[in-house]
Amino acid sequence: MEFKIRYAVTADATGIGSVHIDSWRETYTGIVPETHLATLSKENSQKMWTTIIGQPKPDSFVKVAVADDQIVGFVSCGRARDKDLAYEGEVYAIYLRKQFQGLGIGKAMFQSTMEGLRERSMGTFYLWVLADNPTVAFYRAQGGRLGGDKVEEIGGAGFG
Repeated sequence: MEFKIRYAVTADATGIGSVHIDSWRETYTGIVPETHLATLSKENSQKMWTTIIGQPKPDSFVKVAVADDQIVGFVSCGRARDKDLAYEGEVYAIYLRKQFQGLGIGKAMFQSTMEGLRERSMGTFYLWVLADNPTVAFYRAQGGRLGGDKVEEIGGAGFG
């Protein structure tokens, strides 16, 4: 399958918003409360991504994966937000539609992310993943390792 990874532009916000919400529902059904997943809004996500892409913060970027002339995945990253951790960068979000997983697109997205962070002098980075996220093995295959735990509230439930 042919695909490309490129920097996002504001016009990509609609596609990113759809991938974002669809991926949450595909990935977290049975993990995150269904009531929370039902409240997710593609329109709200699209507005959020329009702002993020249109008003980028220094050293942050968003990239998209495009296949079949549609956005099938995206990644957002930049400077580490948790100053207590000894990392320079952080992957804020990385999602790929389920039907495009296992085709090398996710790996290409991850490698492109590492290149983008290194170009911005962020040689080390982290990302948070829910413990029950089925893609944990993917991150390990990319060289990731467990670095710590934290608890987040999602839909009124605590997750580590």
